[in-house]
Parts: sequence; structure tokens; C-alpha cells
Amino acid sequence: MIMSDPGSYGIRRIMRPSAEDLSLGFFYEVSEGMTPDEAERLYQHVYEKVSEVVCELPFNYSMADGLLYIARAKAQEVREPQPTGSS
Repeated sequence: MIMSDPGSYGIRRIMRPSAEDLSLGFFYEVSEGMTPDEAERLYQHVYEKVSEVVCELPFNYSMADGLLYIARAKAQEVREPQPTGSS
């Protein structure tokens, strides 16, 4: 979606790494919104928070995997409340 209309997301230009034709990472310039450095800092902050909940992170872990795991665990807690007063 973003690649087909980057301007509507405030992205001026998207560049692929020239040496890596299979890379999933891109470089970009923005006309508005977060700069790449700001986006990286936000990602690192969220990743650290997710890592506090998801203990062992496999090498192929993605942010989406962690957020889905947390959402599922929270939904499970709502459906199955823990008994009070037990140790």
C-alpha cells in the first residue's frame, strides 16, 4: 500500500539498498511525519517494551509476532481471570 502511494503517507522518496536485491529494509525521505531516526527510536522503544513481556525472542522474531502474542495473552487473561488469594 505504502509503495504504491508513498506521498499520501508523507514519504517523499523510497530507496532500496543497491547491493541487496532481496533486502526487506528501505531508506526513505519524508516531507512530513517521523524521520527515519525518529521511527527507529520509536521501534526500539516498542521492541524493548515487547521484550519485557515476551521473554525468549527467537532469531526470526518480528514486532508483529510479539504484538500478536501480547494481544492474545491479554485476551486470554480477560476470558480466564486468575483466582485471587492463591499463591
